[in-house]
Amino acid sequence: MKYATTLLWITVALFLAFGLGFILVPAFFSQLITGASPSTSSGLADMRATYGGISLGLAIFWGWCARGRNTQHAGLLSSLLVLSAAAFGRLIGMIVDGTPNVFMFVLFAAEVLFAALVFAALKKIETK
Repeated sequence: MKYATTLLWITVALFLAFGLGFILVPAFFSQLITGASPSTSSGLADMRATYGGISLGLAIFWGWCARGRNTQHAGLLSSLLVLSAAAFGRLIGMIVDGTPNVFMFVLFAAEVLFAALVFAALKKIETK
């Protein structure tokens, strides 16, 4: 259980940082990660909501799940699905759109690694 809790808290920290970064300074984070930022106020507002708000909401949910013994499974399963879907979407983008920057490879590797670690934690919990 400690392994699962630790994984959830690491995921919380990463998504919290990502979410707050995109809520507070979306142009900076967009430039840092993609090399460009939205050129309209609506684009920035959507980035705050989509990248920032959704990431922040997930971090809060996973933090709640990490605190309870009966909620860890839901937290791990949902983080596995989110990380896997993000990695899948990023992979499709890298293949279809071509020439991704280094940050895209780093994020893809992190998503795949964490998805694998969470999957292992889920299997460990389910076999108990």
